[in-house]
Amino acid sequence: MNQQQLITSMIPSIITDTLTSYGLSIPQQVLVGSLAFHLILYLFVMKILCLTLINPSFYKTLSKRDQNEYESRIISSLHSFAMAFGGMAILFNDHVFLYDWNIMHRSLATECLFYFSTGYMLIDLLFVLYYYPQIGGIEMVIHHVFISSGQMYLVESQIGEVLGVWVTQTEHTTIFINMRWFLDKAGMKESAIYIFNGLMMWLVWFLVRIGYAVFNVVFFVRKWDEWMKLVEERGNYGVFHLVFFIIQCLNLGYLNIMWFTKLTRGVIKALFSKDETKKKTA
Repeated sequence: MNQQQLITSMIPSIITDTLTSYGLSIPQQVLVGSLAFHLILYLFVMKILCLTLINPSFYKTLSKRDQNEYESRIISSLHSFAMAFGGMAILFNDHVFLYDWNIMHRSLATECLFYFSTGYMLIDLLFVLYYYPQIGGIEMVIHHVFISSGQMYLVESQIGEVLGVWVTQTEHTTIFINMRWFLDKAGMKESAIYIFNGLMMWLVWFLVRIGYAVFNVVFFVRKWDEWMKLVEERGNYGVFHLVFFIIQCLNLGYLNIMWFTKLTRGVIKALFSKDETKKKTA
């Protein structure tokens, strides 16, 4: 069974037939499905799950504002898990994405993964804007706009998908970010597990997000001849491709380094405050 047959087998034929009749490709159909799925998840399903299954006693102690963020962070954690391990599966099953890095290489599974994520990003962006600045500030808005537009551009242009596959690995940090919030709201900010989570978040952030910034530099240096060939073949359109991807990478690099700087300050502050507490106790 090839990728197209596998993906279409997951969706009822009446839905795929209807969407196909409107001229939508399989990745575009995944985007439509993801938008509908995440909208329903945000509006109804997650609230019901939090009230009945996902630690309802803790959920009910939260303010209305924190309940909204609690729901958002659970969905965020699920999305990050799907993207991180979905991207990892693609990398280890496609050597071109893993180490050849051909800028024209593409796969249906990759495009469907991107559009599943885009559906989540767009719905989450709506909720971020609706509750602004409760769930996230301007950095979150910029992040979601750049990621969702970048993913759509990757799929529709069919260029540079390797950059998108590798960026999925930055989602490994999200679970630690959300766990910090959960522990804080549970009154465990002074606990050892909170400190451990913070250290792990810093370490994983350094490995995958700062590592991705380094990957971008290596990628463009290594593949510069391919980009120049694209510019030569497509003229201004090729220049637009190149500039678009450079801006995307610079933006993500700036945000990740800025957040990493804040994390580093937080880790240093936490470690030194622990030392000061021990000295006073002694």
